[in-house]
Amino acid sequence: MSKIAEIYRNIEASGRDEVFIHLRPQADVDNDYRTALAADGPLTGLVLAVKDNVDVAGIPTLTLPTGLSPEGAPLGFQLVAPELGESALLSAGAAYERRAGTAGLRPAL
Repeated sequence: MSKIAEIYRNIEASGRDEVFIHLRPQADVDNDYRTALAADGPLTGLVLAVKDNVDVAGIPTLTLPTGLSPEGAPLGFQLVAPELGESALLSAGAAYERRAGTAGLRPAL
């Protein structure tokens, strides 16, 4: 569990007010970690924190897939547009998916 504690210390030490990071309770993350290990499951996708400075600001965002991790978990990134920039955002997302070939990418269940 020391790696999780180290990550929490680094996030808390950043002191960056412009980045709103809400950490999940460390006990909950530790429990998820133990559960995944006990089930011999992947640790990819273990959620430590939620970044909501963009997500609650009321500006358009679009999350796009980039591929899958070695364990099969989805990976992606988020595009952000200025206020009322939905049209350009969706056009950019569609162009990325066409070029990257990731449209319709789904992890195995």
